[in-house]
This record gives sequence, C-alpha cells and structure tokens, in this order.
Amino acid sequence: MDYCHELSDEVFRQLLMDVSKWLDDRKCISMMKVLYRDHLKNTTKLFSASEMIDLLNMLRDSDNLAPNDLKILYDTIKVTHFFALQRVIKDKVPSCPNIKEIRISTFTTHRQKLINLGLKMSEEQVEVVNGLYNDTKKNYADNWGLISDLEQRNIISEDKMETFMEKLKQNTYLQNLYAELNTIPVEPKLKRLHPPHTQELENIQPENKRKKIDLSHSQDNTAQNEAATLDSDTEMKTHDVCEKDDDDNTIQNEAATFDSDAEMKTYVCEKDDDEKVIKEESKKLELRQYQRELAKPVIAGDNTIIISHTGSGKTIVAVHFVNEHFKKGQDLSKSNLEAGVPFENKTKKVLFIVNTTHLAQQQYEVFSSYLYNSLRLSVYSDRSAASALASLKSVTDNSDIVFLTAQLVVNALEKDDVTIDDFTMLVFDECHHCHGLDPYNNIMSKYRQQKIENKTGTLPQIVGLTASIGTGKADRQEKSDEHARQVFANLDVKAVSIPNENDKEYQEFVNPPEEIDPILVKPRSDDNDPFKSEVNKIMFDIEKMLKQRLEKQDNKSQAYQDLLKLTACDKGTNAYEQEVEKFTSNSPQFITDHILLRLLRTGGEYLRKYNDALQINKICRIQDALRFIQEHINKEINTRSNEFNNDDDSLIQFFQNREKWLENVSKRQEYENPLLTKLEEILIQEFKLKADSHAIIFCTKRFTVDAMCSWIRDNQQLSFLRPEMIFGSGEMTSSEQQAVLHNFKSDTCNILVGTSVVEEGTDVSACNLVFRYNYMSSEVGRKQAKGRVRQKNSKFYFVASTEFDFDKRDYANRIRDMYMFKSVRMLAKIPKEQLKKDLLELQKFDVKQRMEIEKSEKERQDSRTTSVYRLLCGKCSELACLSSDVKVFSNSNHLIINKEFYQSKIRKEKHPKPKSIGDDTYKDGKIFCRKCGSDWGIMVTIKKMSFAVIKIVSFVLENTDGKRKVCRKWKEAPFKVEPFNMVDDWSIT
Repeated sequence: MDYCHELSDEVFRQLLMDVSKWLDDRKCISMMKVLYRDHLKNTTKLFSASEMIDLLNMLRDSDNLAPNDLKILYDTIKVTHFFALQRVIKDKVPSCPNIKEIRISTFTTHRQKLINLGLKMSEEQVEVVNGLYNDTKKNYADNWGLISDLEQRNIISEDKMETFMEKLKQNTYLQNLYAELNTIPVEPKLKRLHPPHTQELENIQPENKRKKIDLSHSQDNTAQNEAATLDSDTEMKTHDVCEKDDDDNTIQNEAATFDSDAEMKTYVCEKDDDEKVIKEESKKLELRQYQRELAKPVIAGDNTIIISHTGSGKTIVAVHFVNEHFKKGQDLSKSNLEAGVPFENKTKKVLFIVNTTHLAQQQYEVFSSYLYNSLRLSVYSDRSAASALASLKSVTDNSDIVFLTAQLVVNALEKDDVTIDDFTMLVFDECHHCHGLDPYNNIMSKYRQQKIENKTGTLPQIVGLTASIGTGKADRQEKSDEHARQVFANLDVKAVSIPNENDKEYQEFVNPPEEIDPILVKPRSDDNDPFKSEVNKIMFDIEKMLKQRLEKQDNKSQAYQDLLKLTACDKGTNAYEQEVEKFTSNSPQFITDHILLRLLRTGGEYLRKYNDALQINKICRIQDALRFIQEHINKEINTRSNEFNNDDDSLIQFFQNREKWLENVSKRQEYENPLLTKLEEILIQEFKLKADSHAIIFCTKRFTVDAMCSWIRDNQQLSFLRPEMIFGSGEMTSSEQQAVLHNFKSDTCNILVGTSVVEEGTDVSACNLVFRYNYMSSEVGRKQAKGRVRQKNSKFYFVASTEFDFDKRDYANRIRDMYMFKSVRMLAKIPKEQLKKDLLELQKFDVKQRMEIEKSEKERQDSRTTSVYRLLCGKCSELACLSSDVKVFSNSNHLIINKEFYQSKIRKEKHPKPKSIGDDTYKDGKIFCRKCGSDWGIMVTIKKMSFAVIKIVSFVLENTDGKRKVCRKWKEAPFKVEPFNMVDDWSIT
C-alpha cells in the first residue's frame, strides 16, 4: 500500500498543526506519550511535553515522521481507533489510504496492549491497580498516568506483562478487566518495507527524504470539528470489526457503497515468525425469506411496527432496511410527504434508539459487523453519557447511524440541539415502551406535535421493533384494543409487520422453548422457621420502642397514626415495606423534637432492612438473610458509630442479643428452604441431561440475586455451575455488563443470575434454560424472559412459592398475550384511511394534553417563592443550610456555596465508586451529617474545585412560619434555585 505522498513543506506543517489540534481538543496527550514511548527515547523531553505539536515535532526530529512518510500517523489512528481523525488528514492528503485496511508496522503488539489497557480501565479499576502496586496510593491524573508510572518502574514491561495480567485475573475487582482485555485482538507488527516509489523518490529528490520542517512559528489553524469530545465516561464508540474495542471513543468516517451480496474480503499479514493471519471485513448479510417479508413495509416507506418473536432476527431485519434506506436513495417516507414539506437530497441520518445502555452497545456491534465498511456508526452506551455528551448534533453530523438511549435524545431535543426533522429514520428497539411518560414517547411527542402543527420540514420514518406491544394490563379484549390503538398512535404507525408462524423456514429458525407447567412449592411452616419468628420479635421490639416514645409526646399525631397502620401489616411483605416508607418519609413534617425524629427515622430504616431480610428468608437460605442484616449493622457501626446516641445503641443491641442464636439456626439442615431444594433438584436433572447447558435465573430484587449466587457457590451438589450476577445500569456499567455476557457466551460462566436487565433484547444465544424464581413481570416481560432461550429443545421454568398466587398472575399474562395479537390483527384489517383518521384523533388529544401539562408545570415553576427556607437534616433536624445557599449546576446538580456548611456541618468520606459524571466534573466523595451520620449526598470536583451536591430527600424544608415539607425530587422544591455562577460562586468553598 502506498504511504508515500511527498507533501510540500507548507502542507506538511499545516497537517501536523491540524492533527495536533484535533488530539489536543480531546485531551489525548497523555495517551500519546504512552503510545510513542518506543519511538522517543528521551523520556524527560517526552514527559515534559504539554501539547501534541511537541510530540509530533519530536517524531519528526527522530525520523519517525516525514512529508514522504506518514505511516506512524496512520498506525496511530488504527491503534487508538480515532478514525474521525482520518478526515482531517484526507483534507490535506487526498491519497490517504483506508486506514482500517492498513497493517500496523510502527507499533509492537505490547504497545498496542498498553493502549487497550488504558482505554479499558475504569476509574474504579485504576484505583484498585493503584492500591496493588503502591503502599501509599498515588494521585494519578488519569489512566495513562498510571500506565506511564508502571512502565517506568518496569512493572508492565513486555517481559512482565504476563505476570501483570495474571494479577488482574486473580483480583476479584479486576477479573472483568482481564476478561475484556483478552477479547481484544492485537495485530502482529508487520515487518516494514519501503513504500512503493520510495527509492525512485530518493533518486529524484534526495533533499526531500525525511525533510525536517520548523513548526515553531506556524500560523494557528482551526481544525475541522470532528466527532464529539473524548471523555473517559462517554462511550462514543466505533470500531473496525477486526480490531473490536468496547471502549474506544471515536466516530468512523468511512463512506463507501455497501453491497449485501458482495463477497467478503480478506487480508493477509505477516507475523514476525512469518505465520499467516487472516482478517475478515464486513460480514455478508444473508436474509431468510420471512425476514425479507418483515422488512417490506419499511422499505416501501411506511411507518411500521415489526412484531416478531425473540430469536427471529429482528436486528438483522433492521440492518437490512437501514442499509436499504441509505442504499436506494429513499429520502422521504410516505409519512414524510403527508406531514411536512418535501425536499430533495436530504442527508440521511438514522437514530437507533434503545432503552438500556448495554443494548446500545450490543445492537451497535451487530450493525458494525455488517455495515462498518460502508457507513459511519457511533454508539453512546455509558450511563454518564447524558451529562458528558455536549452536543448530539456534532455527533450526528459526523455519523450516519447513531445508537443511544432514549433519554439522551430527549435531552438533545429539549436543548434544541437537534430537531426531529434532522433525521430521516428513527428506529425504536423494544418499542412497546412508547407510552405514557416514557422517554420513547417523549421523543415521539415532538414528532406528533410537529406533524399536527404541520411545521415546515420533513419528518423521519418511524420503525418500531418488539416481540409484543403489551396490553396495558388489560382485563378484557376491549382494553387491549384501546392500548394497541394508543401505541399505534404514539408511533404514528401506518403498517404492522408480523411473520407467518406456520411458515416452515420460520419454524426452523425460531425455537420457542418447552414451557414447563408452573412448579409451586409450599413455604416453610412457621413452626419450622425460627429465623422468621426471631426477626419478628426484633421488629416488634423496635415498633414498641417507637410507639412508647410517640405516646409520650402526642398519641394523636399523624406520625403515631402512620405507625399504627405499619404495625397492623404482615411483616415480610411489600405492604409492610410501603407503610415503613410512608412512616419514615412523613415523620419530619409532624415531629419537631429532633431526638425523637432521629429515633423514628433510624428505627424505620431498621424495620425496612428486617422486612427485606424476611423476604430473602422466604425464598433463600437463612444464612443469606442473616448476612444481609449483619452487613447493614456493620455498615452502621463503621460509618456512624462516632455519632451514635443511646437510641442507636439500643437498636443495635436488639440484634446483637440474638445474633449468635440466629447464626446457630442458620447452620442447621432441617431449616433448608424447600423452594431451593426443588430448584437444586431441577438444575441437577437438567445439567445431567445436557452437561453443556447454559441457564438464566431471574430474580425480583438485587439482594435476592446476591443470595441466590451465594447459595449456588456454596452448594457442593451444584459444583458444576459457574455463576455470575448481572444487574442494571444503576449497579453495573455497560462494560461490566458486557464482560459478564461475554463470560456467559464463552463458557467461563454457565449460569447467569440477574434481575429484569437481561429480560429485554439481550443476546444470550447460548441459553437453553430459563428459570423465573419467584419472579413475576408483565405479559411483555414474560414473553421477553421466555425469549432469552434460543437453543433447540430448550425449557422455560417457573418455580415459585404457593404463598404469592403467582400461578394465577402468570395465567393472566398468557391470556393478555393472546389479547395483544388479536388487537394487532384487528387494527391491521382496518382500512388505512380510517385507521389514519382514528389515530390522528388520539394524537391531537395527546398534543393538547401535553400542552396543558407543560402549562401547568410552568405555572408551578413560576409560583416558586423567593422566600428563604431552612434545610434541616431529615433524621436529626440539625440545620444544614439555607435555600439561598443552594445553586444548580448543569440543570441537575444542586451545590452548596456556604462556607460554614463545609466547616462544621458535614463529615466527608472518599466515594467507594469515584467516576466522571460530566465535562470536567468528577464524583469523588460522600457527605454525611456531622451530628447523626445521615447520608446527605456526594462531593464533586468541578474544574478542580470541590463542592457538595445534596439530595433533597435527605432534608426537611422549613419556611419562616415553621411549616415543614418533605420533597423526594428537586423539581418539587417550593423555592427558586438560582444557577451556579462561575464568577460569583467560584471561590466560596
């Protein structure tokens, strides 16, 4: 391949300035210092460089970069996946090759591994590695600072990298990082040959060979704005399938015509030992006939809902119709022509919208495997992207297809960063969410408003993908029909596409599992459940303590009445949990005695934890429920013991007096949970029939998942199982979720235990067993959970306690699924013009209703008072600050700018999971009430200044008349909050 361009001095100088600015804008210099370390032997000069132009000048001076040899720049892009930078180079070097096709010749495999390590490490993992190799933790500026330090100390040199990787593998907190790094291939360094024509050029123009050019006095030039800001917490991902990297922060800028029938191309490179390695380009898209049929109404230009079973390949159908959207020059759908003013040659842009972060990454990877050679794809799948993403428009301007969560789109629309008619197609994955106030429906509300108001512009084509649109918990067919109409109206549907389930090809590839009749198990009897009996006694003692103290003050207060309702509920139930929540939330409004209030709030927290423990005990082991209580008690002692009063000591003592007895009970075999015994029996039976089985167990709550996983690991009878847990984005990052799913696919794990996060859309094709363990969701959730089973001869189990009437609710969900299909087929039979008229009426009503809601909300916001409120600790009533001390930053973070607050009101601790939460904003600490230890919020660093960000739910708001109010969200606050002012408020702390 020709890397010899022979640029003029001026063009070369300008090119380096443009490349330098592009990389400096994205704060890449630390990464580049790691990347170029083998080429720049003067490490003192290397590490002192402050701008990219310094590094590029060093590369030039060391004969690694020249006007007639830009290979190191090309390899830089390939290794870092900064493919957007290619366009900057192409502006100056039109003959720049397709960088994805080049072979790396200037960087060793070890150097590539170090870059992958830096890209993959989360801030939490940096802290763990920091602790492993430093007796006193160092304050690294970023991932690259850590890598540079470890390399300087010869800890991650090429000959010691294997030892370093083994240490990652053995550390519980770094195993996911180890697994991710092992999935990323690196290229063997290609033995470098002279590019074609090099010798000829040397003979003709010897003075130009590696000509050194002085850039010190170059005129500044503004580079093209490519992609979006590189941020450690924003995943704007594109990749070459040959060099897949889950965490690169780039946007592809390749444009070529994709042909779904084209043959795959291969490239052969040489390893240093002459071993041949073959890499593949985009996969060939091969569609089944039923998949082509599903895509037809979309390709014809209709707004369409595709309803098809999980496992039928809806994503592949989407790849097909999106590719056709670009390939056939279809600028306007039929809906476009009806709704807006048509115009020619509209630039095609597709948003692929999902409802969870890990689905954004998953769907992006599927599309990339087919389309990365022809279209520019980008993905935003980190949950912090909402705050870190500065401009969606800047991303879409440099991409053809963008994969992201719905809330990011809502945010961009609300900021007028983009408009609906900036796009030519919106694809909603799991489109059954498009109702009510869900972000999907908030996006479509903008579409519907523009359609109704007939604004100038062309609306995008709408496509929804789902296995079921649901029924809205309908109890009869008519209600299901109403729900279906509303979903159709919300998505402005003109066509519905459903496969023929009797089609032989469809039946061959779609493998619904055998649905086993519900397995219902009687719970332990009260006589055989000493844990339940003893915990009930502890809860009774706490209730009695609270009741006696309230009676001394006022037995007619609302707090006392709430407590009576609480004590009347059965313990270990959801009803009890709800009454505890009501009691603890409302108490601050009625109780002014700060010692009593502290007791009521703290006692309520203990009652909630004991109630959770009883729920764990119902379906898991006694020892799991006991451990749950012990963890809470230990946390209280470790974090609040310095602030304990006599009441805190008493609440702790209630448990400690019974702890040893409970520990003895937890070890006795006769108290085994019969529900677990039945599950163990089934698991042994199924894995005996098929040893390479892969199973998923769905549980209702996070603490149940923990308990279930512990039971499997501790059970010698289940030693053949290799369990891992998976949770939603509130508990796990997208990268952590992907690592767990990779382990499941690669057989490192053969049983996943998780909450509903795995229910929708997740690709777990290896799965042949699904267990819903005392787990009940909606009719859509049931269908989605069932759809996780993709293998032939698979099974779908429902194992539950007879205590909950789950079998009746499960039967109701089966009936609702039948309602749904009847409703959809009924709507499909209505003449198009009549359906259009019916849906338009619903849309007009929705637009009117939303306008009224917005008006009401604006009036509420305008009615906020400028009067000063006192913010009191919700647990002990200690004055924290005044409402005038609160300022809002980035529309969401409520900062305190009162010096006394920092000096005497709070106790600070390091945050257990520090991370970036936005542009130059970092979450790095926790704050607690200095008097009682109540959790008030977090510490954030904004542009190197620290501020407290408080949770309004942790406080009681008291006005000048002494009237109190409790708010769960900041939008409920009765007072106005002024924006944080960089000039006036900057130095207050």
